[in-house]
Amino acid sequence: MSLHGAGDVAARPIKICCAMSGSCTEFVSSMRPMMTLLKPYLICIDSRSSMPRRCFDLGAWWLAYHDEEAVAFAGIVPSTHVRNGGYFSRVGVLQRHWGRGLQRRLMRVVEARGRRIGWDSIVSDTTDNPVSANNFIQSGYRLFEPETPWGWAHTLYWRKWLH
Repeated sequence: MSLHGAGDVAARPIKICCAMSGSCTEFVSSMRPMMTLLKPYLICIDSRSSMPRRCFDLGAWWLAYHDEEAVAFAGIVPSTHVRNGGYFSRVGVLQRHWGRGLQRRLMRVVEARGRRIGWDSIVSDTTDNPVSANNFIQSGYRLFEPETPWGWAHTLYWRKWLH
């Protein structure tokens, strides 16, 4: 007899897939359940041109699926903050899937891509998010002070060396 009911989200496995095999439109449409998490990221400013563009057109993106539903996502782009590194740019997990280690699993996938590319490190930041900060610590990231901070005065900056 199972301890989990048929409707229990913890009873069924989560699979993580690279999302950029299709178009940006297909990627965004597959994430409709997470639109409240995604709205701030659908259009962003490219730091090189200051022109609005779709954030998902650059870098590599992954989706975590629970059955057929996208429940988490993560992305990495080439860093404009450190040399030969990536920037762990976005992660989102639907609240009902919190506490299942999805952010840390997605971080491992991102790190594997960075190693394949040949990057030296991955950087990121958190602001007012102790859960994510603890996930960075548990995943081996260390606080660092960038030459040019890009966030708020109280932003924490994280780096993990990949070699």
